Formats: sequence, structure tokens, C-alpha cells
Amino acid sequence: MQFYITNSIPLNATFTDEDGQATYKTQTPFKFFADKTTTVSRVLHTNNVASDDISRKGGDNQGQLVKLAEIEWKNDVSLSRFKYREKDVVIGEFFYKGKQGWRGKDRVFTSFDGQEYRWRMNATYALLTLQDHHRTQIARYEPEEPQLIGKSKKATLEIYPEGEHMVDTIIVSFVYMEKLRKERDRDARAGVGDPVKGLEDD
Repeated sequence: MQFYITNSIPLNATFTDEDGQATYKTQTPFKFFADKTTTVSRVLHTNNVASDDISRKGGDNQGQLVKLAEIEWKNDVSLSRFKYREKDVVIGEFFYKGKQGWRGKDRVFTSFDGQEYRWRMNATYALLTLQDHHRTQIARYEPEEPQLIGKSKKATLEIYPEGEHMVDTIIVSFVYMEKLRKERDRDARAGVGDPVKGLEDD
């Protein structure tokens, strides 16, 4: 299962499926001197892919936005609030640093199925794996690749069969992780902290 993302900044973007149909949408209204809130919604169609959060509905609801989650951003991202399903917590309590990892740049969370998953951040992509012995791959994000000649390769989020039971959760967690990764990259370019160098075999 593959989604194309219309914006390299995931806070205002549309996720389309392989047929070009909008499936998820993120919206972050601009505010002066106020904390911003990102809303992650599912675009409800009668032929949507299976959702782990809302049941499929028919009728005249083509294109209806169904809110899945909100992230209330703070200057210190770890203090942002995360509202998803039955949770309303400080985001650092949901996405936590694992005991393993390279310089604290990975994040682990427990999904609705009771399993732990780990987002592994790289300078150029992000990888979601199950916290098991095999490090089973669940999803992978590849950013847009501009081309001097011809069409640029679109940013893509591929979800493997092992993750198709939790598509909503993957999308919601990806929005947070990609913002975090971009901030880390920005700080690295500015000489603040350590640059992201790649995944380690830990």
C-alpha cells in the first residue's frame, strides 16, 4: 500500500493513494503568537482502504473529513499535546526514546494492538519497524527527489502488509516523526546538536 504526499512539510498535506484519490489530510492553520494545532483527518469515501479507527460508511459522504487526531505544538516539541483515540497526553509520554537507538533520535510507541513499534529516523528517510527480534518492517517514508530533467519523484509513504491493520495509526505517528526529523535536520545544518548520520545496527 503506497501513499503519495503533496507537501514535503507534513503539517499541511494531502495523502493520495495509488489511484490519485485523497485519503488523508493534515491541516495546520497559521497563528501569530499562539501555539499551532495540526489536525489529522481521514477523507472518507465509500471505497476507502480499511481503517483501524473508524468503520467504513456508505451513502452520500464522499470526501467527508473525519478527524483522527490533533497535535497541539509547543516550542519544546516533547511537551506538545497528543490527542488520538482515547488518549490526551503530553506527546513525550506516547512517543518515547527506546533503550536502543542512536543518540536518542528514534521513537517508540505502543499501538492499539498492544505491540511496540519504533520509528527509525534517517537524514533522508524514516522507517517504522516492529520491536521484535526480526525488526519487521511496517512502513517506510521516502521524501521527494527533485530532478533537473523530467518529473520529480513524489514523496511516498509505503505501508507493508504487516502494517495494513493500523494505517490510521501509522499516518498519525508519521506526521509527528517527520516534523521531529525535519527539526533535527535543521538544527544539524545550523550546527546545533549532532547531525543525523544514519541508522545503526543496535
